[in-house]
Amino acid sequence: MNSLHNELVVLLHGIGRTSHSMRRIEKTLRKQQYQTLNIDYPSRQKSIVSSADNIYQQILTYPQLEHLTIHFVTHSMGGLVARHLLHKLPLEKVQRIIMLGPPNQGSEVADFVYAYKLFRAFYGPALEEMTTTYAKSHPYPALPSHCEVGIIAGSFNIDPICYFILPSGNDGKVTFESTKLERMTDHLILRTSHSFMMYNPNVIQQISHFLAHGRFLPPF
Repeated sequence: MNSLHNELVVLLHGIGRTSHSMRRIEKTLRKQQYQTLNIDYPSRQKSIVSSADNIYQQILTYPQLEHLTIHFVTHSMGGLVARHLLHKLPLEKVQRIIMLGPPNQGSEVADFVYAYKLFRAFYGPALEEMTTTYAKSHPYPALPSHCEVGIIAGSFNIDPICYFILPSGNDGKVTFESTKLERMTDHLILRTSHSFMMYNPNVIQQISHFLAHGRFLPPF
């Protein structure tokens, strides 16, 4: 790996969130001398593809980008945005990708709420793109084959309604199986919920380890 000051970590929040939800991760990475780009994007106003286009333009303006190795840390839908975004960047620049609770095969919770007009209006066009039906009929782009991909799934459901929607083995929004990719370097399940995993100290420790070594620490 390059020296730390030549590495940029792009952080992408999930739907309905802002960059503030990724601040605790960002602060830790800055202490470790990574450069960070914690991006706000209108997740409820645009499709996932449109969000990827918007973020791509923001990344291009980062100073001295041509001299940096790029990593990604994403939460939830941010992982799907990254899958569309990565093929726009010079592939040799992107090295490691860490996804927190990504609905890589869609989410049964998205299936449920998409049936209601109120939720469709609130979450916008990206909600449909997170349904399991959409994921099957419009497969998200595969990640570049040379990238090291680490995925963290949560195992703690704090939403009682989702007990009746999701099969067992989930974080309250996304199942273990839905987080997985056919080609991933490492996959880890931690006791944390979907909505708050970005603040979990164990999750943040694992992010730091994967960025440095391309593997997660063995779970305790």
